[in-house]
Amino acid sequence: MRVSKYDLCSSCREIRPIMNGGKPSDMTVGELLDSKGNAGMGYFMINQMVLTYLEDDGGCPTCTNLLRQAVQS
Repeated sequence: MRVSKYDLCSSCREIRPIMNGGKPSDMTVGELLDSKGNAGMGYFMINQMVLTYLEDDGGCPTCTNLLRQAVQS
């Protein structure tokens, strides 16, 4: 299942994930989902990555549940 940035609320789309070094990513969650450079990663991997970002960085329950369903399908 492909999740697009438009499936997420505007607040979740604007989250800038905190990377390993503790600084915010250059890309928002919405930009990551929209990125053509990540197409080779496959939808499952992108969905899993975005789910982790939302869980770690304050994503809303509705968007987090949507990503959980996408990862489990």
